[in-house]
Amino acid sequence: MQNRTLGGRQLAQFTIHVAGKTTPATQIAACDDYIPGAFSNGDVKAENLWTCPSYTSGNTQYLFWGHNYGTGHGGASASLETDPSGSGTVVDFHCHPPESSGHAIVLKYPITSAGIYTIDLLSGKRTWRPHSDGRFEVFKQTSGSVSSMASITDFNQELLTEASTNNQAYSASFAAGDFLYFAFSTTHWGASQALLRFRIRKEAPTESPTSSPPAPPS
Repeated sequence: MQNRTLGGRQLAQFTIHVAGKTTPATQIAACDDYIPGAFSNGDVKAENLWTCPSYTSGNTQYLFWGHNYGTGHGGASASLETDPSGSGTVVDFHCHPPESSGHAIVLKYPITSAGIYTIDLLSGKRTWRPHSDGRFEVFKQTSGSVSSMASITDFNQELLTEASTNNQAYSASFAAGDFLYFAFSTTHWGASQALLRFRIRKEAPTESPTSSPPAPPS
């Protein structure tokens, strides 16, 4: 799933909402106000945004999950990241989480085909100033039960590629109708906007070995 799949809301497989940071399936507010093209309010800049106008807890001015590069507060530059590994990578989301430390902005990804799915390249990089307070967490919802698969809390490093020695893969079995959630939250709201990277892959099914017929008697 590359970010270009999110180039228009009508093409997006993700939906976006605000939820509790440990309860991503319970929507507090929808983020369905899609703004195509470049956006800037003097403090943040991104392209192709989803904003959350119905979210009323805290400062909503900077709450968004965008697509492509962002320019940080005070004009700090964040260059556009390139796809490190080809098809299947979400690579340059620019995100600002809710002001409330108990809430997260969440991408909800529906599983439409049963199988084993793997998440890797999970990483984030600040687009304003270095600051480590934040959490980017992946949850799975299987058979109606939600649990954490993986998380990162360090946003002061480079985004991962397949060549990164610290790239980790997280796999789980899903049925059609299950969900993945990608939740970004912070305890230091003013410095929390970041570029986020992850990849979703469905593993190819393993073929069962076939038995050879018995050899004819000699």
